[in-house]
Amino acid sequence: MIEKYKFGQPLLATGAVVADIPLAAGSLSTGRIKSSWPFFYEHPLEKDDMVFGLGENVRGINKRGFTYTSWCSDIPGGSENESSLYGAHNFIIIVNPASPQRTVGLFFDTPARITFDIGWTDQYLLSVTSESDGLFLYVIKSDCSGSKAAPADILRQFRAAIGKSYIPPFWAFGYQQSRWGYKTAEDVRAVVAEHKKRGLPVDSVCLDIDYMEQYKDFTVDSAKFPDFAAFNRELAEEGIHLVPIIDAGIKAQPGFGAYDEGVRQNAFCKKEDGSVFTAGVWPGKSAFTDFFDADARKWFGSKYKALTDSGVEGFWNDMNEPSLFYTDEGLQQAFRRVAAFQGKELDVDSFFQFTSQTGAVSCRLEDYKSFYHRIQQEDGSSRLVSHDRVHNMYGALMTKASREGLDARHHADVPVRCRERAGPGLHAAGRLPVQGDGPRTRGDSQKHSRLRRLPC
Repeated sequence: MIEKYKFGQPLLATGAVVADIPLAAGSLSTGRIKSSWPFFYEHPLEKDDMVFGLGENVRGINKRGFTYTSWCSDIPGGSENESSLYGAHNFIIIVNPASPQRTVGLFFDTPARITFDIGWTDQYLLSVTSESDGLFLYVIKSDCSGSKAAPADILRQFRAAIGKSYIPPFWAFGYQQSRWGYKTAEDVRAVVAEHKKRGLPVDSVCLDIDYMEQYKDFTVDSAKFPDFAAFNRELAEEGIHLVPIIDAGIKAQPGFGAYDEGVRQNAFCKKEDGSVFTAGVWPGKSAFTDFFDADARKWFGSKYKALTDSGVEGFWNDMNEPSLFYTDEGLQQAFRRVAAFQGKELDVDSFFQFTSQTGAVSCRLEDYKSFYHRIQQEDGSSRLVSHDRVHNMYGALMTKASREGLDARHHADVPVRCRERAGPGLHAAGRLPVQGDGPRTRGDSQKHSRLRRLPC
């Protein structure tokens, strides 16, 4: 049984739940609402309760004893102490092996920041808080009495609510070699040869930003990959697929075709004054497509044709929280703070204050609040909404744009890997999970290779 409750005024439907579930009559049946806005929910935890869920996240499968924030974040090599990672999976199951009737699933449907304090502040209390405009809470219960049957039944109900997954082509289930640093076609040939020499299976090789011309989306560096179409055919004959990366930021350079088109199409996110928002990423200052706008999604999705025409049969969407290395405003603030240390003798406190300044310019909340999306309303009108209020949907909509663009060109079998904004609902858009930038040491690799997810 699934009960649906509404709190506050949600800005938009996230699309995570595809089943038609009416709002429940009466008050909340599980836990209690301390505040509808800002949202504050509490649920008591008994001594033996375990809390599963939150998707690709840090720590063990039992999430009790820590606090987690759903805020899609670019955290390379994230440690066990991070509260946010790449994904935003707002689904948990509370399980008590001795009392199956207490088992309950909770899904908090919102595109905004939301925090789960799971027995961290108070070991006997789950607290969920958010300053979002509003959200939908789905409470999922089971009639099964067994300690194992109840969680499985709740998972089945949840999967039915969010819909069927996209099934990629068979090769996409195989081993995909992915590493930043393959700069040329010869580099790729060498790594493929080494796999074969050592008897290691490989079904695809992912190309990071080095295949591009000056790190610009939808381009190929002809000096590094002289005949990209022929190279795709060459690898295809060996049963290997190339999977090039596409980043969210498009180089903000007048004269660059994709940027000029985006400006003409009014496809980019804007600042409050109506100018195009830019931030530094791989190619330098870049503009970001407003994926909340259907026309902008259609335009961006059409650009994949430049690579499918060369025989590409899979893509890797990346940097789509979106990740922001810096903005001009953030840099200027950092320069002013650094200048304040000039000519001073630094003790231990002031030295660490100084060294922290340059790292403080990336992915700032102030920057996420400074650009806007056009959000479609039920009456057909649109309104401007600052990015921070819908942050966790951005990457999902980038993947939706690529999926729609590929489908429009009869490439329904082309899978899309997505690093950022993984979460319920995105599975239907042709997304395969990528767990972000992995560790480099053998010990960390062994630790991170243990997938800590509840099977479903």
